[in-house]
Amino acid sequence: MDAESSICLSDLVPALRWSRAQQVAEALADPRLPAGWWSSVTLPKALNSAGLDWVCDRLARLSVSRWDHLPLSDVLPALHVHTVDPTLPGWPEPARSAITGLGGW
Repeated sequence: MDAESSICLSDLVPALRWSRAQQVAEALADPRLPAGWWSSVTLPKALNSAGLDWVCDRLARLSVSRWDHLPLSDVLPALHVHTVDPTLPGWPEPARSAITGLGGW
């Protein structure tokens, strides 16, 4: 049996739960999705509607504009268990430099 995931973006990004909706709504607003979608729409549905690149871009913008005081692993706790190849094959040079410059996640 294939069950659809019930995980919302705020389940993977706890900072969305800690933030007031009006603080993140502008960055995450999209006419293809309902208001407050990050805590009510399943991640597969959101990605099908807005696209992976759009969601990643918006999260990156929020991380820089609202959560720049947080370590990246606090924004995305799943990074604590994700092992990264230190050579970061396939990653663009700016991303490799930023991550290695920070000493990892």
